[in-house]
Amino acid sequence: MYGGGATTGGEPAFDGFDRRRTEPQYAWLAQLLRGWTTRQVESFAAAARTENLAAPQGSTQQVGTDRVTGWVRYYEQQRDLIRTLKAAGFDVWIVSASPEPVVDVWAKGVGVDPSHTIGIRNTTEHGRLTAHFKGCGTVRDGEDEMITYIDGKRCWINQEILGVRGPAAERVQPASRRQVFAAGDSDTDISFLRDATGLRLVLNRNKNELMCRAYENGDGRWIVNPMFIEPKKRKATPYPCATTGYTAGDGTPQPVRRPDGTVIPDQQDTLFPPSY
Repeated sequence: MYGGGATTGGEPAFDGFDRRRTEPQYAWLAQLLRGWTTRQVESFAAAARTENLAAPQGSTQQVGTDRVTGWVRYYEQQRDLIRTLKAAGFDVWIVSASPEPVVDVWAKGVGVDPSHTIGIRNTTEHGRLTAHFKGCGTVRDGEDEMITYIDGKRCWINQEILGVRGPAAERVQPASRRQVFAAGDSDTDISFLRDATGLRLVLNRNKNELMCRAYENGDGRWIVNPMFIEPKKRKATPYPCATTGYTAGDGTPQPVRRPDGTVIPDQQDTLFPPSY
């Protein structure tokens, strides 16, 4: 269900959600934490972190009936970037579509304190996590319609970091109330990347909407870099920006559009490791 969004019988596992505000598999994972305390979840995350950092690169592990990735690494370049930004006076935050107790544990490895992380935030009851989420903007606690995903990341950044409350948190803010720099590697990051007023760093994982906007570089503020560990090979075909690169809230594939409504043409994959 997490990997493919389908039941064991092949039927869709989730429906009725806005694909620009939530990812049901990510939300479902956070709901599985129901009944545990935040401290217990942090201990699970810490144990998994230790095990997977120690595993050889390329390892797999058995989870249920599947073999899945069994190793992980921090990017040393990520640590260096965060140190450099902090030394220059930037207020550095990590915003993730993972459960927040998990994000807190992993953030410490790059020098970011849990007070500067935002993830999926479960509500609590009698000191234990529930299967419901805290709200943002017009979404109230327990309505479970917005997590830190695409437009949801924008809302949570506006609300928790920039102090914008209510419906306004869901909207693009004036330049003076937006982040200066943002970095990401997935379509889930696209809204808060676009909101950055200075520079936007993208790691190329061959994600359609992200790479359409980054490669078009309409305002000259996008920086593209290959992944630092096991980088993706060059995409053989252009990114389908002019046809299906954008996923609407109802799941409909659409063209990727500029702020003025014009369509971004298909983009070639041009930045990849020289060995490829």
